[in-house]
Amino acid sequence: MKSNKAFFLVAALALGLTSCSWSWSWNRHQIVQDVTPGSWSAAQPAIVLYENRDTVFEQSLTALVRFRNDFDFDRLDFVLETLTPDSLVWRDTLSVAYPPEAKEKKATSLTYTDAEVVYRTGVVLNRPGLYRFRFTPLMPETPVDAVIGVGIGITTP
Repeated sequence: MKSNKAFFLVAALALGLTSCSWSWSWNRHQIVQDVTPGSWSAAQPAIVLYENRDTVFEQSLTALVRFRNDFDFDRLDFVLETLTPDSLVWRDTLSVAYPPEAKEKKATSLTYTDAEVVYRTGVVLNRPGLYRFRFTPLMPETPVDAVIGVGIGITTP
């Protein structure tokens, strides 16, 4: 009888520890909007939509860019505007570097490389509802060619 109690105690302890392990993991959401190469411009910004339900935890926001491997510049400059559900606007000017390893793979434009930059940390999206992220390129040649997607990464500890 004593060994059964010990077994159940160990099983309950193991179950309790595994059920609490979620608090140490990171939750990451990534939303990428496709853009048509050769048509993404200031006149046609890309818009990424995110339905926020977490109004408590601090989050880190990253801007994601999906480059085709025939991108001709060393970085992509763009404006990222965030519209909150209550119509507040954040406006950030960002640069995402074209990864050096992608330059080595320039043999074909059919492959792509993702790159990202952290642009806000410790942010609480304190309003539930739809957030709109508008990406507008700031490049010398517009419309921008060889970018096939832009997006947002949202990480919650």
